[in-house]
Amino acid sequence: MLKVINATPNIVTFNNEKESITYEKSGFLATVEVSERIGPEIMGMPTVSLIFTDVKGLPSVKSGVFYIVSEKVKASSMRSDLIAPNNAISNDKGQLLVTSWIY
Repeated sequence: MLKVINATPNIVTFNNEKESITYEKSGFLATVEVSERIGPEIMGMPTVSLIFTDVKGLPSVKSGVFYIVSEKVKASSMRSDLIAPNNAISNDKGQLLVTSWIY
């Protein structure tokens, strides 16, 4: 049986036509280190490039376990056990409402 653990700072609720599942915060947070590289000025305005490097805060890979993470964390990692909310909508309580995942 598969298990999904929420490693984001938000409560995440997945809804589709069959079910609604709420994933509470797990108590740990997956993050990614970001550095900036100064870019060219465009019409007198400075620019920067963001460089995403090390993912932090995740436990080791476990068979049958997926972790909900942010899109930035997902894009910065080669791990196959990460999913991110796709087109999430935030409600007035700060919860993310999701109908599909980025895998």
